[in-house]
Amino acid sequence: MIELKANLWDLLVDKNKIPVITTNGSLAFNGSAVMGRGVAFEAAQKWPYLPEILGRRIKEEGNRVHIINPEMGTMLIAFPVKRQYFMRADLDLIATSTHELRQIAQIEPKVTFYLPRPGCGNGKRDWQEIKPIVECLPDNVIIVSL
Repeated sequence: MIELKANLWDLLVDKNKIPVITTNGSLAFNGSAVMGRGVAFEAAQKWPYLPEILGRRIKEEGNRVHIINPEMGTMLIAFPVKRQYFMRADLDLIATSTHELRQIAQIEPKVTFYLPRPGCGNGKRDWQEIKPIVECLPDNVIIVSL
């Protein structure tokens, strides 16, 4: 794991740089994932079909790390930090998501994954309590903060 001060969206210039979007397990009445704040909101604005795609995956496979292609040629990873959108970030869920992302990153060492500090924005957690959980991520995972 490497830390970098930058805007997540400015770093994504080719297909070997993958954004990791912090998410929650909430579904709207229409089945779409609730992506109303932070980097999840920004991703939903960038890829309008993303909430529908992620909502379907959460319903079918649960609130876990998902590799998603919101449009042709684009890939991103959903990294759950909350069980429901209104809750505080869940440390156990972040640990599980970290383990799953670590496996993906180890399989794809030539890909760089950009993850905003999980649970530290709308998740209302402090980086000092999250950092020990995510330190096990390999160096092709870059933790981004502004």
